[in-house]
Amino acid sequence: MDITFIDFVPKRLAKGGLLSSARYENIEVTVRKMNQWKDENSSIEIKNIETILLPNIYNPNEEGNKDVDIRTHANMTTNWYQVIRVWYIVTV
Repeated sequence: MDITFIDFVPKRLAKGGLLSSARYENIEVTVRKMNQWKDENSSIEIKNIETILLPNIYNPNEEGNKDVDIRTHANMTTNWYQVIRVWYIVTV
């Protein structure tokens, strides 16, 4: 029996431009997606649900929420994103 996790990351709805900011799903939509996943996977035993904050996951040189080396730089804007992480066990 292995413990694993799945992340629910807010989807980017619109990329920012010179005169506009990027837009993302709000946290309520992300929670709804997590609940839908939980309902569709009845063979899981949830161990923990947490909100984590990750910087710059949409930057071109990052690997999103799977990147283990996410950096912030003093000379650039840092954007932080709420990600819902669910730790679980599959109980077949």
